[in-house]
Amino acid sequence: MNIGRVPAPRDAHSEALASMTAEVPDTVRDALLMELTSLSGIGQLVAKAAAVVGDEFEPAAVAAAGEIAEADALTALDELVARDVVRPDAARFRFRHPLVRHAAYASAKAGWRMGAHGRAAHFLRGKGAQPQMLAHHVVNSAPFGDLASVGELASAAQAVVSRAPATAAHWLGNALRLLPENEATRPTRCNLLLALGNAQLTSGQLGAGRDTAREALQLLPAEDLARRALAARLCATTERMLGSREAAKAVLLAELRKLPDPLVVEAAPLYIRLAVEYVGTGEAAECARMLAEIRKLDHLDPPAAFATAALGVMPAYIAGDIPGALDLLDEVDRRMSGLTVAEITPWMDVTAWLCWAELMVGRHAQAVTRLDRLIEIARSTGQQFVLAYLLAAKAFALGRLGRLAAAAPAAEEACDIARLVGSGEAQTMSLTAQALVLAWAGEYPAALKAASEGRRPAGRARSTGPCWPAARAAWC
Repeated sequence: MNIGRVPAPRDAHSEALASMTAEVPDTVRDALLMELTSLSGIGQLVAKAAAVVGDEFEPAAVAAAGEIAEADALTALDELVARDVVRPDAARFRFRHPLVRHAAYASAKAGWRMGAHGRAAHFLRGKGAQPQMLAHHVVNSAPFGDLASVGELASAAQAVVSRAPATAAHWLGNALRLLPENEATRPTRCNLLLALGNAQLTSGQLGAGRDTAREALQLLPAEDLARRALAARLCATTERMLGSREAAKAVLLAELRKLPDPLVVEAAPLYIRLAVEYVGTGEAAECARMLAEIRKLDHLDPPAAFATAALGVMPAYIAGDIPGALDLLDEVDRRMSGLTVAEITPWMDVTAWLCWAELMVGRHAQAVTRLDRLIEIARSTGQQFVLAYLLAAKAFALGRLGRLAAAAPAAEEACDIARLVGSGEAQTMSLTAQALVLAWAGEYPAALKAASEGRRPAGRARSTGPCWPAARAAWC
């Protein structure tokens, strides 16, 4: 296995440092460095140590990072305050501007910075800091093979993934970078890869998420049915969003063929994901067949039962069974009301199809209510990959209700997010909704432009089969 294929991006602070300093004119950078080098020796040392500690810092932490006595740190901070390099803020201090901090950080030698980060991490551990408070320092100081640091980064990622999945992906990538590759660490590597793939998908890093899921499938043992199903779901979802719908189906079908029994409960996520792929390509009969297989399984948990009911609405609508679709929507309402946000979150892409199906059967007002809740969940859990679909559906619903002033910004945001994520399918859905809203508002040239653009991403998506979003774009 090639560790180089596992993304190991820098943490958020290092990214910000690189981008900020890259944009600073040389004259400004030189002026800041001149200001810092005019400080006393201890003042320069404390400025560098404070820059390592963070945006806000306490004297004790600076003293630990700089390997000096706290009394000396306080004396130096008095000098920094007098020179307006830092400013007091209650019992803490902060730099007068982020650029000053970045200049101080960049002025320190790389080896010294690494040691300072390690000392800062050690100090924070002694204070009982949570792993997410340590992660930036661990990333910048931990040596290869430090399993304790791997565990800290994994714990930090778990703590923030629901609200900051991109940050979680940074930390998990670095945890994998530190982890030795051997049989003893294989279970840990598999867990990290699954967590990383989920964080990458959730934050819209589709290509990286697909590669991570593929690597997890290669490593996971054949008997680990539950985790293989999760990896296959991640891989299929990213394949589909990148336009490879047939590849998405292929990975799911391959995993189903490997199961010792097609009716084991671990098959449920695979059948549900296949049902999503089939409904996305307009194969309603195949989707219904997958849902029928799910209903044969014993001990289906409430979230999976909800997802199954939610996916059944669109095939019923396509088959012309409107009463059946309405009955399923009632079942979905009952099941959804009993679920927590944590139980709904794994099936957010299924809820997007549910909302579109609800719109197709004419329940626009009810769909808007459902969409508002789901959009709130997607935002709060950082699920960029599904947000564009939900916002596009909301724009369409608001447009059908005549609320064009509210529909336009929803459609625009959907398009912006879809472009950011880089999914041709999401762009097609969003641009189609925007084109319809513009047409309903009488802005026909802009509507035609959006509709034309909406057909192009689908054409670049490498799909070899029919596509419901592309069909809607063509119709539009």
